[in-house]
Amino acid sequence: MEISLPEQLARRVRRLAELVGLDANAVLVDRLSFVLPPVLDEIDLRPVETLSDNELTILADGAGDMTHDQLARLHTLEKADILTGIEKTELQMLTEFYDTEQTRRKAALVEAMRRGLREE
Repeated sequence: MEISLPEQLARRVRRLAELVGLDANAVLVDRLSFVLPPVLDEIDLRPVETLSDNELTILADGAGDMTHDQLARLHTLEKADILTGIEKTELQMLTEFYDTEQTRRKAALVEAMRRGLREE
């Protein structure tokens, strides 16, 4: 993958790399790993109509919600007005992930009712 950076940002990356004794690529990988958490890899965007009955039931029941505790912790820090910049970014991303999952959960419940797996 090739990324083009604005010159000012590239200078900051090179300077940070010099300060910590790493190459610029290592610095970018380190920084990006903070703002692009692994939880993004876990989003299943398959249409709910294509899920097996078991997968649909798990999604409709909300099992496996890994983000709730982390969101609660970040919201607590936000209310105390002590979020760092990285935590603000993480909160925004986790909120978007959570909202996406909630929308999928609702769609899964509708599909589960359509299939007769849940009562209205």
